[in-house]
Amino acid sequence: MAALLADFISTKILTHFVFYHYYTLSRTALATNIVQKLSWFISIPLRDGLNFISITATQIVTIFFGTFIFIGLWLFILRANKSEPRKAMLSFALIPMSYLPNLIVAENWASYRTQSALSSLLILYAPVALVAWLRLFRMPRFAPAIALVALLSSTGVARNNVITEFVNPQTAELELVSRYLKMHTNNLKGAKQIYIVPSHWQETLAPVVRYDEFGMPSSADPWVPKGMVWLLLKSEHEPTASKLSTAKVGPLSAAPKGSTVIDLAQAISSR
Repeated sequence: MAALLADFISTKILTHFVFYHYYTLSRTALATNIVQKLSWFISIPLRDGLNFISITATQIVTIFFGTFIFIGLWLFILRANKSEPRKAMLSFALIPMSYLPNLIVAENWASYRTQSALSSLLILYAPVALVAWLRLFRMPRFAPAIALVALLSSTGVARNNVITEFVNPQTAELELVSRYLKMHTNNLKGAKQIYIVPSHWQETLAPVVRYDEFGMPSSADPWVPKGMVWLLLKSEHEPTASKLSTAKVGPLSAAPKGSTVIDLAQAISSR
Protein backbone atom coordinates (compact mmCIF):
# COMPACT_ATOMS: atom_id res chain seq x y z
CA MET A 1 0.00 0.00 0.00
CA ALA A 2 2.88 2.35 0.82
CA ALA A 3 4.44 1.63 -2.59
CA LEU A 4 1.15 2.26 -4.38
CA LEU A 5 0.64 5.54 -2.53
CA ALA A 6 4.18 6.73 -3.26
CA ASP A 7 3.78 5.80 -6.93
CA PHE A 8 0.47 7.65 -7.20
CA ILE A 9 1.90 10.82 -5.63
CA SER A 10 5.00 10.76 -7.83
CA THR A 11 2.84 10.22 -10.94
CA LYS A 12 0.67 13.21 -10.13
CA ILE A 13 3.47 15.58 -9.09
CA LEU A 14 6.75 14.66 -10.81
CA THR A 15 5.29 14.27 -14.31
CA HIS A 16 4.46 17.99 -14.42
CA PHE A 17 8.15 18.78 -13.96
CA VAL A 18 9.62 16.01 -16.11
CA PHE A 19 7.39 16.24 -19.19
CA TYR A 20 6.63 19.37 -21.17
CA HIS A 21 3.22 18.06 -22.20
CA TYR A 22 1.37 15.92 -19.67
CA TYR A 23 -1.77 13.99 -20.48
CA THR A 24 -3.93 12.38 -17.83
CA LEU A 25 -4.32 8.67 -18.49
CA SER A 26 -7.08 6.48 -17.11
CA ARG A 27 -4.44 4.19 -15.61
CA THR A 28 -3.16 7.09 -13.49
CA ALA A 29 -6.63 8.13 -12.29
CA LEU A 30 -8.46 6.53 -9.37
CA ALA A 31 -11.61 4.49 -9.94
CA THR A 32 -14.78 6.10 -8.64
CA ASN A 33 -17.50 3.51 -9.39
CA ILE A 34 -16.61 0.66 -7.04
CA VAL A 35 -19.56 -1.57 -8.00
CA GLN A 36 -18.80 -1.28 -11.70
CA LYS A 37 -15.13 -1.99 -11.05
CA LEU A 38 -15.87 -5.16 -9.06
CA SER A 39 -18.28 -6.30 -11.78
CA TRP A 40 -15.51 -5.81 -14.36
CA PHE A 41 -13.06 -7.72 -12.16
CA ILE A 42 -15.38 -10.73 -11.89
CA SER A 43 -16.41 -10.76 -15.55
CA ILE A 44 -12.96 -10.36 -17.14
CA PRO A 45 -9.76 -10.70 -15.03
CA LEU A 46 -11.16 -13.33 -12.66
CA ARG A 47 -12.71 -15.18 -15.60
CA ASP A 48 -9.34 -15.24 -17.37
CA GLY A 49 -7.62 -16.47 -14.21
CA LEU A 50 -10.13 -19.27 -13.64
CA ASN A 51 -9.67 -20.47 -17.22
CA PHE A 52 -5.99 -21.07 -16.39
CA ILE A 53 -4.11 -22.23 -19.51
CA SER A 54 -6.96 -21.57 -21.94
CA ILE A 55 -6.91 -18.18 -23.70
CA THR A 56 -10.44 -18.70 -25.02
CA ALA A 57 -12.09 -17.95 -21.70
CA THR A 58 -15.63 -19.35 -21.42
CA GLN A 59 -18.34 -18.85 -18.81
CA ILE A 60 -18.87 -22.59 -18.24
CA VAL A 61 -15.21 -23.18 -17.36
CA THR A 62 -15.22 -20.09 -15.13
CA ILE A 63 -18.26 -21.26 -13.16
CA PHE A 64 -16.92 -24.82 -12.85
CA PHE A 65 -13.47 -23.91 -11.54
CA GLY A 66 -14.84 -21.03 -9.46
CA THR A 67 -17.25 -23.36 -7.67
CA PHE A 68 -14.64 -26.10 -7.42
CA ILE A 69 -12.06 -23.80 -5.78
CA PHE A 70 -14.53 -21.92 -3.57
CA ILE A 71 -16.08 -25.01 -1.99
CA GLY A 72 -12.82 -26.98 -1.92
CA LEU A 73 -10.92 -24.18 -0.19
CA TRP A 74 -13.65 -23.86 2.43
CA LEU A 75 -13.51 -27.60 3.07
CA PHE A 76 -9.72 -27.58 3.36
CA ILE A 77 -9.47 -24.60 5.72
CA LEU A 78 -12.41 -25.56 7.93
CA ARG A 79 -11.05 -29.07 8.35
CA ALA A 80 -7.63 -27.78 9.39
CA ASN A 81 -8.96 -24.87 11.50
CA LYS A 82 -12.51 -25.63 12.57
CA SER A 83 -12.56 -22.73 15.02
CA GLU A 84 -11.12 -20.15 12.61
CA PRO A 85 -13.32 -19.50 9.53
CA ARG A 86 -11.60 -16.09 9.43
CA LYS A 87 -8.71 -17.74 7.61
CA ALA A 88 -11.08 -18.83 4.87
CA MET A 89 -12.38 -15.29 4.50
CA LEU A 90 -8.82 -13.97 4.36
CA SER A 91 -7.92 -16.51 1.69
CA PHE A 92 -10.79 -15.31 -0.51
CA ALA A 93 -9.96 -11.67 0.22
CA LEU A 94 -6.49 -12.26 -1.22
CA ILE A 95 -8.05 -12.83 -4.66
CA PRO A 96 -9.11 -9.20 -5.30
CA MET A 97 -6.12 -7.95 -3.30
CA SER A 98 -3.76 -9.71 -5.71
CA TYR A 99 -5.21 -7.50 -8.44
CA LEU A 100 -5.43 -4.36 -6.34
CA PRO A 101 -3.21 -2.06 -8.49
CA ASN A 102 -5.62 -2.56 -11.40
CA LEU A 103 -8.75 -2.29 -9.25
CA ILE A 104 -7.97 1.13 -7.81
CA VAL A 105 -7.40 2.81 -11.19
CA ALA A 106 -10.05 3.95 -13.64
CA GLU A 107 -8.65 2.01 -16.61
CA ASN A 108 -10.31 -1.32 -17.42
CA TRP A 109 -7.60 -3.25 -19.27
CA ALA A 110 -7.09 -6.82 -18.11
CA SER A 111 -4.04 -7.90 -20.12
CA TYR A 112 -2.45 -11.18 -19.07
CA ARG A 113 0.75 -9.44 -17.96
CA THR A 114 -1.25 -7.70 -15.22
CA GLN A 115 -2.75 -10.99 -14.01
CA SER A 116 0.43 -12.76 -12.88
CA ALA A 117 -0.27 -12.44 -9.14
CA LEU A 118 -3.96 -13.31 -9.54
CA SER A 119 -3.23 -16.33 -11.73
CA SER A 120 -0.49 -17.57 -9.40
CA LEU A 121 -2.84 -17.39 -6.44
CA LEU A 122 -5.58 -19.31 -8.26
CA ILE A 123 -3.05 -21.93 -9.38
CA LEU A 124 -2.09 -22.35 -5.70
CA TYR A 125 -5.72 -22.63 -4.59
CA ALA A 126 -6.66 -25.21 -7.24
CA PRO A 127 -4.55 -28.14 -5.90
CA VAL A 128 -5.48 -27.22 -2.32
CA ALA A 129 -9.15 -27.47 -3.31
CA LEU A 130 -8.45 -30.72 -5.16
CA VAL A 131 -6.96 -32.30 -2.03
CA ALA A 132 -10.03 -31.25 -0.04
CA TRP A 133 -12.42 -32.77 -2.59
CA LEU A 134 -10.43 -36.01 -2.74
CA ARG A 135 -10.44 -36.24 1.05
CA LEU A 136 -14.19 -35.69 1.04
CA PHE A 137 -14.70 -38.68 -1.25
CA ARG A 138 -11.89 -40.62 0.44
CA MET A 139 -9.74 -40.80 -2.67
CA PRO A 140 -6.54 -38.89 -1.74
CA ARG A 141 -4.38 -41.53 -3.46
CA PHE A 142 -5.50 -40.18 -6.85
CA ALA A 143 -3.92 -36.76 -6.22
CA PRO A 144 -0.48 -37.56 -7.82
CA ALA A 145 -2.11 -39.03 -10.95
CA ILE A 146 -4.42 -36.01 -11.36
CA ALA A 147 -1.48 -33.64 -10.83
CA LEU A 148 0.51 -35.46 -13.54
CA VAL A 149 -2.40 -35.27 -16.00
CA ALA A 150 -2.80 -31.55 -15.25
CA LEU A 151 0.91 -30.96 -15.80
CA LEU A 152 1.00 -32.82 -19.12
CA SER A 153 -2.21 -31.12 -20.30
CA SER A 154 -0.88 -27.69 -19.40
CA THR A 155 2.35 -28.36 -21.27
CA GLY A 156 0.45 -29.52 -24.34
CA VAL A 157 -1.90 -26.53 -24.37
CA ALA A 158 1.00 -24.10 -23.82
CA ARG A 159 2.87 -25.63 -26.75
CA ASN A 160 -0.22 -25.40 -28.93
CA ASN A 161 -0.76 -21.75 -27.95
CA VAL A 162 2.81 -20.85 -28.90
CA ILE A 163 2.54 -22.61 -32.28
CA THR A 164 -0.94 -21.42 -33.29
CA GLU A 165 -0.75 -17.90 -31.84
CA PHE A 166 2.89 -16.99 -32.56
CA VAL A 167 4.91 -19.34 -34.75
CA ASN A 168 2.44 -20.10 -37.55
CA PRO A 169 0.84 -16.63 -37.85
CA GLN A 170 4.14 -14.75 -37.82
CA THR A 171 5.74 -17.18 -40.27
CA ALA A 172 2.78 -16.65 -42.60
CA GLU A 173 2.94 -12.89 -42.06
CA LEU A 174 6.62 -12.78 -42.99
CA GLU A 175 5.98 -14.84 -46.13
CA LEU A 176 3.10 -12.56 -47.22
CA VAL A 177 5.18 -9.41 -46.75
CA SER A 178 8.10 -11.03 -48.61
CA ARG A 179 5.82 -11.92 -51.52
CA TYR A 180 4.41 -8.38 -51.55
CA LEU A 181 7.90 -6.84 -51.70
CA LYS A 182 8.91 -9.14 -54.58
CA MET A 183 5.83 -8.02 -56.53
CA HIS A 184 6.83 -4.37 -56.05
CA THR A 185 10.57 -4.77 -56.68
CA ASN A 186 10.59 -2.45 -59.70
CA ASN A 187 8.87 0.37 -57.80
CA LEU A 188 11.27 0.02 -54.89
CA LYS A 189 14.40 0.19 -57.04
CA GLY A 190 13.48 3.64 -58.30
CA ALA A 191 12.16 4.88 -54.98
CA LYS A 192 13.40 8.26 -53.77
CA GLN A 193 11.43 8.20 -50.53
CA ILE A 194 9.90 5.14 -48.87
CA TYR A 195 6.78 5.29 -46.71
CA ILE A 196 5.59 2.18 -44.82
CA VAL A 197 1.98 1.65 -43.74
CA PRO A 198 1.53 -0.75 -40.77
CA SER A 199 -1.15 -3.41 -40.82
CA HIS A 200 -4.15 -3.48 -38.44
CA TRP A 201 -4.68 -5.84 -35.53
CA GLN A 202 -7.97 -6.95 -37.13
CA GLU A 203 -5.94 -8.48 -39.97
CA THR A 204 -4.62 -11.20 -37.73
CA LEU A 205 -3.53 -14.55 -39.11
CA ALA A 206 -4.05 -16.27 -35.75
CA PRO A 207 -7.24 -18.10 -34.70
CA VAL A 208 -7.67 -16.02 -31.52
CA VAL A 209 -6.73 -12.47 -30.52
CA ARG A 210 -6.52 -11.68 -26.81
CA TYR A 211 -5.52 -8.19 -25.74
CA ASP A 212 -2.25 -7.14 -27.41
CA GLU A 213 -0.48 -10.34 -26.35
CA PHE A 214 -1.94 -13.21 -28.36
CA GLY A 215 -2.61 -13.24 -32.10
CA MET A 216 -1.54 -9.69 -32.93
CA PRO A 217 0.30 -9.32 -36.28
CA SER A 218 3.82 -7.98 -35.73
CA SER A 219 3.49 -5.44 -38.53
CA ALA A 220 0.63 -3.73 -36.68
CA ASP A 221 3.05 -2.14 -34.21
CA PRO A 222 4.63 1.10 -35.51
CA TRP A 223 8.17 0.11 -34.43
CA VAL A 224 8.19 -3.20 -36.38
CA PRO A 225 7.53 -2.46 -40.11
CA LYS A 226 10.81 -0.72 -40.91
CA GLY A 227 12.91 -3.52 -39.42
CA MET A 228 10.75 -6.20 -41.01
CA VAL A 229 11.03 -4.69 -44.49
CA TRP A 230 14.78 -4.09 -44.07
CA LEU A 231 15.32 -7.71 -43.01
CA LEU A 232 13.45 -9.10 -46.01
CA LEU A 233 15.10 -6.78 -48.53
CA LYS A 234 18.54 -7.42 -47.06
CA SER A 235 18.05 -11.18 -47.28
CA GLU A 236 17.34 -10.77 -51.01
CA HIS A 237 20.48 -8.61 -51.44
CA GLU A 238 18.23 -5.76 -52.46
CA PRO A 239 20.04 -2.36 -52.62
CA THR A 240 16.79 -0.62 -51.67
CA ALA A 241 17.36 -1.76 -48.07
CA SER A 242 19.88 1.05 -47.58
CA LYS A 243 17.16 3.62 -48.29
CA LEU A 244 15.09 2.49 -45.31
CA SER A 245 17.16 4.63 -42.92
CA THR A 246 15.06 7.61 -44.01
CA ALA A 247 11.78 5.71 -44.36
CA LYS A 248 8.73 6.91 -42.45
CA VAL A 249 6.03 4.76 -40.85
CA GLY A 250 2.44 5.91 -40.49
CA PRO A 251 -1.15 5.74 -41.80
CA LEU A 252 -1.78 5.69 -45.55
CA SER A 253 -3.54 9.06 -45.41
CA ALA A 254 -0.32 10.72 -44.20
CA ALA A 255 1.92 9.37 -46.98
CA PRO A 256 3.95 12.23 -48.59
CA LYS A 257 3.35 12.95 -52.26
CA GLY A 258 5.80 11.22 -54.56
CA SER A 259 6.83 8.63 -51.96
CA THR A 260 6.88 4.90 -52.68
CA VAL A 261 4.35 3.29 -50.35
CA ILE A 262 4.84 -0.16 -48.82
CA ASP A 263 1.37 -1.07 -47.55
CA LEU A 264 1.72 -3.96 -45.09
CA ALA A 265 -2.05 -3.99 -44.50
CA GLN A 266 -2.48 -4.75 -48.20
CA ALA A 267 0.29 -7.35 -48.04
CA ILE A 268 -1.37 -9.31 -45.23
CA SER A 269 -4.89 -9.01 -46.65
CA SER A 270 -3.68 -10.59 -49.91
CA ARG A 271 -3.53 -14.05 -48.32
